[in-house]
Amino acid sequence: QKVACFELDLQLLLAELPSKRHSYERFSRFPSSDRDIALIVDRSVTSEEIKSLIEDYSFVQDTEVFDVFTGGTLPAHKKSIAFRIRFQSREKTLSSEEVNTVMAILIGRLESEFGATLRS
Repeated sequence: QKVACFELDLQLLLAELPSKRHSYERFSRFPSSDRDIALIVDRSVTSEEIKSLIEDYSFVQDTEVFDVFTGGTLPAHKKSIAFRIRFQSREKTLSSEEVNTVMAILIGRLESEFGATLRS
């Protein structure tokens, strides 16, 4: 019968494995507020570029794309991207006015940097 034999150097194997440190971030005890926004932009603009700009703003906890649309009544060189933006503070409950203020500033910057317009 056939016999097989091998040697395993666990020290060498463990040295090659990436060392992962698990960390966590405490969640806020204050409620979040979600807002949806649909933007019409040039097809060359990526959702990641827009998402990166959005997430630079205070109180923005998370941003996700939930719709991308081309065609229909949109011009051939345009697309619509819809985002859900989650606002949340670690210190207090945000008022509608605070969220609206950040949204207004954010929309202004999206218009100036990407030529974005709000989709109605």
